[in-house]
Amino acid sequence: MALEEEKDSIERKGHDGATVLLDGGWQKRGSGQNYNSLSGHVTIIGSETKKCVGFGVAKKSCRICKSSEKKGKLPTKHSCRRNYNGSSKGMESFLAVRGIKHLKNQGLKVKTVVMDDDSTTYSRIKKAFTDDLEKCSDKNHVAKNFTNELDKR
Repeated sequence: MALEEEKDSIERKGHDGATVLLDGGWQKRGSGQNYNSLSGHVTIIGSETKKCVGFGVAKKSCRICKSSEKKGKLPTKHSCRRNYNGSSKGMESFLAVRGIKHLKNQGLKVKTVVMDDDSTTYSRIKKAFTDDLEKCSDKNHVAKNFTNELDKR
């Protein structure tokens, strides 16, 4: 419903595309060298309605599959939630691309993505979408990075 509200608002205002806010993370914080979380998530917020228009969860492990592997048996039939095999660091970009693709498939033309300054995620988004997709840095990350640089001096 939130996605339909976002599309309606954009259409009423005559905008030629949507601005979405995107951020993600892992269940275990990366130390800068250690990225070993078994799950991660991405949330996409529409700028018009300020509502969640998309989200995704990546899981590298399944308790049932893992238990069966330890026993050397095939897992019983179950609803496996494992959907990601790459590095934990790549979860955010994987989910971001998947989320924007889903929005586009649902008829939302994404024009601008507001996100942190994660260059890997943005480069993968740009690679996946050849149309003119703009990126803006969110003000909280800009202020935090600016302040951290000042503190170093």
